[in-house]
Amino acid sequence: MRMTSLSPLAQIAEDEAIVLMGHGSREKKGAEEFLAFAQHLSARLACPVYPGFLELADPPLANAIDDAVKGGARTIIALPWLLLGAGHAKNDMPVALEWAKQRHPEVTIRYGTPVELQPEILAVLGDRLADIDPQHGMGAPDTAVLLVQRGSSDPQANAEVYRVARFLWEGRNFSTIEVAFSGVTHPSVEEGIERCLKYNVRHVLVVPYYLYAGVLVDRISTTVDRFAADHPEIEFRVAPHMGLDP
Repeated sequence: MRMTSLSPLAQIAEDEAIVLMGHGSREKKGAEEFLAFAQHLSARLACPVYPGFLELADPPLANAIDDAVKGGARTIIALPWLLLGAGHAKNDMPVALEWAKQRHPEVTIRYGTPVELQPEILAVLGDRLADIDPQHGMGAPDTAVLLVQRGSSDPQANAEVYRVARFLWEGRNFSTIEVAFSGVTHPSVEEGIERCLKYNVRHVLVVPYYLYAGVLVDRISTTVDRFAADHPEIEFRVAPHMGLDP
């Protein structure tokens, strides 16, 4: 099996298939959203899309690769369907593909890249923000925004979240757009909300920077509810995650 990079202009041939690689979630709804997205993608591209999870949910990534080969694929386009290029995309998924190299030496795998910062992603986040903003997305000095991502041990991935926040802040009138992480690094969601409150705002808008539902997304709302109870003078709103946005 040859490992080659995937050109953004590449076309899907008849003997090619996409293996869509997700992280996986213990929450059933998140896994279902990912699988539904794979179905929509397959219909839109008019080609086979085989979804698989790295962990925590079925089908496993190994099964997705096997199914693609059984379906006649001689080239597999392996796409890490992750927002940021942290450890899973740099280490875990390539290891899984090395397993496939041993199991299916006759198949070529072309490894793609995570989603990262794309105009379409910024547009979706902007829509989510507009849905909960009293000023319909333009912001006001009495409103702070908190962008929440999972977080990583990879500093480059964490830095990308701050970059996204800056793009969301440009051209809008919010007092601030802060960043917090609901997973493994700081600032935590609690610390992020505290930073927003220092601006003496009347509204705090929390935007989850997540593709699908999961435990960490639920944790954001739980934390926000606690702060809302302690600060009844401030309006807190939480946007939905990206989900199955067209």
